[in-house]
Amino acid sequence: VVDSNEATCVNEGEFFFPYDASINFNSVNDVNVVGPMCYGWEDNGLALEGETSFNFVGDLTNIVSPAGNPNPGTRALQITGSRSGTNSNFQIFLGGATDLNDGDIVAASFYAYDTTPGENPSNRIWGHYSSFFPGFNGSAGGNNTFSGGTVEAPSEWTQLEHVWVQDEGDTTMFDPRTALVVQARSFGAPLEVDVLEGTAQPETYVLDQVCVVAISTGSSAAIVLPEGDGNVDPTGACCVDEVCTDTVVVANCAGNAFQDMLCSEVTCPTTGGEGPDFSVTACCLSNSSCFDNPSTQQICTNSNGTFFRGVTCAELDCENVGAVGACCNGTECAVDVPASVCVGAGVTFSADGSCEDLDNNTIADLCETAVVCDGDANGDNVVNVADFIAVLLNFGQTGSGLAGDANSDDVVNVADFIAVLLNFGTSCS
Repeated sequence: VVDSNEATCVNEGEFFFPYDASINFNSVNDVNVVGPMCYGWEDNGLALEGETSFNFVGDLTNIVSPAGNPNPGTRALQITGSRSGTNSNFQIFLGGATDLNDGDIVAASFYAYDTTPGENPSNRIWGHYSSFFPGFNGSAGGNNTFSGGTVEAPSEWTQLEHVWVQDEGDTTMFDPRTALVVQARSFGAPLEVDVLEGTAQPETYVLDQVCVVAISTGSSAAIVLPEGDGNVDPTGACCVDEVCTDTVVVANCAGNAFQDMLCSEVTCPTTGGEGPDFSVTACCLSNSSCFDNPSTQQICTNSNGTFFRGVTCAELDCENVGAVGACCNGTECAVDVPASVCVGAGVTFSADGSCEDLDNNTIADLCETAVVCDGDANGDNVVNVADFIAVLLNFGQTGSGLAGDANSDDVVNVADFIAVLLNFGTSCS
């Protein structure tokens, strides 16, 4: 909303900026409002094309966003690097507006992840004028607010925002400045020479959801934001035995991968074998129903579902997706595990279960039923004479979890003798 001679504001979701009342237009019809347009790194993009940064040496990476991100989507921009010069900061170019006139207004914001309130590393929002976007033609200034908040009021995700008035500069000597570039100024990174000499490590920053809007007296103003190729390899937490690693490409995880999740959100039960088949997916819906192989994760998310990779609906308990309980992976048992991560072949979840070993055989009782061991009639993970005896002692009984039920069909009969015979001498431990 733009109103002549009055201080107003523009709102778009979480995006907010004040309109500068000192800039007056003769009438509402004089202005063209472009945007706001936002970008959240969901398409594998990085920074602006062409010149992406200043005073920066390092890598830009499209990553799974850290936990607690208030923005939509699951991706973010990770900046890892050092300063090439003696400036106190480096700058990453995140977006901007082009084809501006003198006196036009540009407002922008982005979110910065910061766990060090009141100190570096931290970020600020800044801008520079340009005659050859996104090249530099003078600083446009910015907001002096740093990410992270204060020690008294910390903020892991800080929305940094600023409003600029376009200044075309001295057109008698230089080309007019017709664009404005939005920067993330990152403070606290070491000098490149210190990194090269091994006396310092590159610093890491994470940004998300940059938004830009332009209010112009012309009709050709445009917003420019990063653009990716859309080829995002699914990444997430990777559990190999009890060791978890963040932001691993799902297909490259040698253990159990949890797409778009962080290690802080999962508990790693021990995994074995070759790991899950990541070519299969499943989606648990809020009504506890499930459908296999959604064509994209977004389809599941748009349906208010929970997406899983490496499992099928037959292996999921959608009623307990939000529950926390005991998890058996093979013979390994862990407590306080979210049901959403206790999934896969040979994995059993119990919301009310524990890892107690009442029969003192070194295997949690919950896991004894989780191990599929054909012919094992007494649950000791070995098929031998003792299993024939178990079948004989319980012959004719029916029900779940029976001793002597060597084929797990809830009845002890001749078929169980055959199962023991066919698997005699094997071990499942």
